[in-house]
Order: sequence, then C-alpha cells, then structure tokens
Amino acid sequence: LSGPSFNETRSFLFAGWTGAIPGIVQEPVPGSSRSRSPPPDHTLPRTDKISGMKVPSPTGRKEPEMVEKIGSFDVAVVGGGPGGYVAAIRAGQLGMSTVLIEKDPQPGGTCLHRGCIPTKALLQSAHVLDVAKESSYFGIQLDNPAVDMEGVLSFQKKIVQKNAKGVEYLLKKNGVTTVHGTGRLDGLNSIRVVIDDQTEKVVEAKNIILATGSVAARPGFLDWSTDKIITSDEALKLDSVPGKVVVLGAGAVGCEFASILNSFGSDVTIVEMMDRLLPIEDHECSAELQRSFKKHGIRSMVSTKLEKATPTASGVDLVLTDGNGKTEEIHADILLCAIGRKPVTDALKLDQVGIKTENGFIPVNPEQSTTRPNMLV
Repeated sequence: LSGPSFNETRSFLFAGWTGAIPGIVQEPVPGSSRSRSPPPDHTLPRTDKISGMKVPSPTGRKEPEMVEKIGSFDVAVVGGGPGGYVAAIRAGQLGMSTVLIEKDPQPGGTCLHRGCIPTKALLQSAHVLDVAKESSYFGIQLDNPAVDMEGVLSFQKKIVQKNAKGVEYLLKKNGVTTVHGTGRLDGLNSIRVVIDDQTEKVVEAKNIILATGSVAARPGFLDWSTDKIITSDEALKLDSVPGKVVVLGAGAVGCEFASILNSFGSDVTIVEMMDRLLPIEDHECSAELQRSFKKHGIRSMVSTKLEKATPTASGVDLVLTDGNGKTEEIHADILLCAIGRKPVTDALKLDQVGIKTENGFIPVNPEQSTTRPNMLV
C-alpha cells in the first residue's frame, strides 16, 4: 500500500517472547502402542520411601494431611508451556504413558497466558485503532475512534481461552494425564506435586522432562511493593490507559508494550542501557524501529541508565543518566520494567538429584539431557 504505514515495524517483535504459538502437532506414528498404566487408588504416608529415598519436608511448611500416589509413567513432564505440552503430546503419540504437571489452571505457560498470545492480541487491538484513526485516507469516515480497555481485555481473554482449550483437547486426545500443582524432584524417578497445604501427589516416571520456563525479572533496586512499578505480567491486565509511561528495557517485550501503549494514547518513553533499541537484534532492525518510534511520538533514550526510582502517590519519580553523564528527572504514572526474564528452577530441588545450575539455568548435553541421563530439559 502507498500512503501512511500503520504497523510497519511490529512484525520485528513477533518472535521476542520465549515460546511458540500453539499449533498443530504431528499425528501419531502408525502402529504405535497406547498402553498405559492405570492410576492406582491408594495413598502413601508422608514418611514412605519413594524411589529409595525418604522425602524431606520443606522448611517451615506444615505436613500435608494426604499424600496420594497417582501412578507410574514412562514420561513425566514438569511445566505445561510450549516446551512441555508439545513434549507431552508427542510422547503420547509415540505410545508412552505420559503425565504433565502444571501449576496454572490451564496449560500454555508464559507464551499462552502471560506472553506471546495475549501480547499479540493487544498488538492487534492497537493496530486496528491505528488504522481507524487514519481511515479517512482510504475514504472511510470514523468519528473519534477510541480504545475501550474493557473490550480490549475481553478480546484478549477470548483468544487465550480458545488456544488453551485447544491445548487441553490435544493433551486429552493423546492420552496425557494432567496434574495441576507445583512439582519438585523427590528422586531420580519421582516427583512430588504440591496441590495445596493439605494435599500432595507423588508421580513416578522412568524419564523426566523439566520445562518450567521463565518469569519476568524483578531487580532488587526497584520497589515492588507499589502498583506503580510493574512487569509485563501486570501490563497485560491494565484496565485503563496510563497517561505517561516509562518502559525500562528495549528488548522485544519492552518495545512491544511501548508500541501498544503509544497506540492506546499513553505518552511513552523507552529507556535502554545499551546503545540502541533491540540491542541483541540486527542493527538494521534497531535503526528502523527507532525511526518508527520517533515518527509515532515514542521517545527513545538509549545509552541511558536508571539511577533511582521513587514511588509517589501519583506515580514514580525517576532519575536517569545518559552516556555523557547528563542527569534527567522524569515523572511517570507507571514504570514498566522489561529488562529480561529468568529461569524457574529454584523450587525443583535439583540438588537432591545432583544436578547443578548456572545462574538458574540447567546445563545440558546436545540431546538436552542433564548429568542424570533420564532427566532432560
């Protein structure tokens, strides 16, 4: 199309979240077996030995009233995001008895519930609003198009739920048992799943796949006791459009939300410590995005460091220093921290099976196995 471009740079950001859009999974291998062990109907006392070791109680936690053993499987997958649920579905297609352990009420993980999919829904709403604002170029007259955050969030929820139900269907179709709770390792072939304060379940498996994903990083130099400083998790739930927003971090996540909030009507400033937007992408992408941001009124402050963020009754007072040592003070209604994500491995009790981590990440061999051959990541 000639004329105004409405969404020319957003495609750069599509792959910025860790994960993949839920999609079609390969059909079962012809002739594969689907025999599975039925879950036994009995419970184990807390002190029973599972896989040759006594289960320790977490410090400061009450003993559960019931510990239920739900069965032995060929494969147990901890984490129901795009890594975990796809692995579980494929294992089921190959005829292995499979259990998926997921702490959220539905499968999908960060990608489906707090990342790729809800963010793309917001981007689509923002794009439609941008097109509506310039509809006269195409000969269409619309009077004062505006964002309705209640409607935007409703659209986002519909998209997420449709995909989540699709994943649930694929899991059920391929015979995968789903257990909702927080899993931790009890031994080389055992996982204990915390359901609530009174109930735990024990799963035994020949092979264990760890796919616990990541969470938004919350650096210690920020005050997380206030609702004026948020991450992408909270940004996806905003029920009103903030007047002025500072986005800290110009990776894919930060740039996506800067674009979305700008389209919705916020005054947006994006702050990046490196010397360009999208610092780990191609320089051409960074330059093109910065030109687009400038055109749409987004202020980009690169080579800039956040020195201080002080929450106030009306927002956050920020002190920023650029590469030349010049200091600037800015007040924002919201500070959106998007400096990265960190792995979710602390609660897995990896030390109990002799697996060490590096800054929270689990070292793996080329085929994704760990120092324990039956445990893959």
